[in-house]
Amino acid sequence: MPLLLTRDDLRPLLTDPSLIAAGLDTIATSLTQADDPGTSAWWAFPLAASPTRLNVHAMTTNHDGTVLRTWPTDRHAALSHGLSLLYDRQHGQLLALLGGGEYLMWRTAGPVVLACRHLTPAGSRTVAMLGTGIQARYHLIGLRQALPDLETITVYSRDPANRRDYAEYAADATGLTVHTARSAHEAVEGADVICSTAGSATPVLDPAWVRPGALVTDIFLGVPRGLPARVITPTRNTPHTRPSGWEPHPEAANHTPPVPNATLAEVLAGTSPARTHPDETVLYLELGVFPWDTALSTFAYDWAVDNGIGTQISL
Repeated sequence: MPLLLTRDDLRPLLTDPSLIAAGLDTIATSLTQADDPGTSAWWAFPLAASPTRLNVHAMTTNHDGTVLRTWPTDRHAALSHGLSLLYDRQHGQLLALLGGGEYLMWRTAGPVVLACRHLTPAGSRTVAMLGTGIQARYHLIGLRQALPDLETITVYSRDPANRRDYAEYAADATGLTVHTARSAHEAVEGADVICSTAGSATPVLDPAWVRPGALVTDIFLGVPRGLPARVITPTRNTPHTRPSGWEPHPEAANHTPPVPNATLAEVLAGTSPARTHPDETVLYLELGVFPWDTALSTFAYDWAVDNGIGTQISL
């Protein structure tokens, strides 16, 4: 019978340091399985009388089976209404229903944390967080593990109230000193790591603000493509995407991503360096669909089965 895993069931995967580390290792493994990038399809259906759309994303790989994710484009609603269905890789048998949207957010933020672990200069102590939305919060998970010398986080948002709320949340979640900045320039200046999580229509970062040798991460087209940096993407072998006719990211339709100088998969495998010299700025660009969706869902399912977590249900 399928296993129902609620938000509460899955929460240890995002709070227990050993399970966070195991999840990051799962992402790393999926990136190095270059022989099977998988197949993906994505639909974004408009809902009646609402600008909100319903996202439906299917991903399958030979290693981990198939996962079908559904969530509304309203990111706050996604936390309570997101749902993932995990299917057996051989027969398509339904294995689990993973409820809640927290794990949906981690599939974006987790790889960024993994990139911070492997692409950040040794001894990095400062992080600038651009944006205070849901992804900015999930970027904090595992950040102290990835950056053992981290001391301070400086946050910028256009809304002063959001800056204050995020700073309070981040300080409580990490135990670090968290500052608010009145401008993106103030937040970024001198930072060792810059995480762009702001879903802005225009870039919030000026390349001139970035110190040489910093790591910049971007998930929302928030960094200008003119940034002089070594561009690193997760992998060159992205899943084959079958067109659906329903573009989930119309803002990216006319965007041509830069050709990467290297990939995180190559850095993990030791076939490419993170930097060619200490002062080289690195841009980790995570845009698109990647094969760790099924791997993370399978990891969660296996952990739950091994530990007697969840409820078996009859459909």
